[in-house]
Amino acid sequence: MRAKGRGGNSRLYHSMRKHPKEVWSVEPLMELGTKEELDRWERLLIAAYDTRNPEIGYNICRGGEGFTGPHSEATRIKISKSQTGRSNPWAIGNKNSSKPRSPEVCKALSERRHSEATKAKLAEATRLQNSRMTPEQHAERCARMRAAKKARLS
Repeated sequence: MRAKGRGGNSRLYHSMRKHPKEVWSVEPLMELGTKEELDRWERLLIAAYDTRNPEIGYNICRGGEGFTGPHSEATRIKISKSQTGRSNPWAIGNKNSSKPRSPEVCKALSERRHSEATKAKLAEATRLQNSRMTPEQHAERCARMRAAKKARLS
């Protein structure tokens, strides 16, 4: 259940996917005037609460190193220019890719089938995921999946 282009394999994202959104909250702890003050307090609080310890928290850095975005217009232009003309090898055949899939690859992908063992694992994973959702969350997920399928087909 990853948002398009977001998420990851970190412990934080794993926990966010595992636990319902009602158990999470984002609240300001204090208001500070400068980025330097913010970075200093971030380092102090991470150290004080030992949140780099995997048994206690989710921080992987000592604090103050992260991007606090958004990118400025000049930075976005610079990033765009650096990526222009590049092809993402993982996106071949994707509408954003500059290189279409070959007919052989398309044929091979269309003929690929999951084994019975893989189908059973997928079904179990789906059951587990659905069992952690409320009926409202499940209905919302199904609606999103239908909309995504409709968008892909159009």
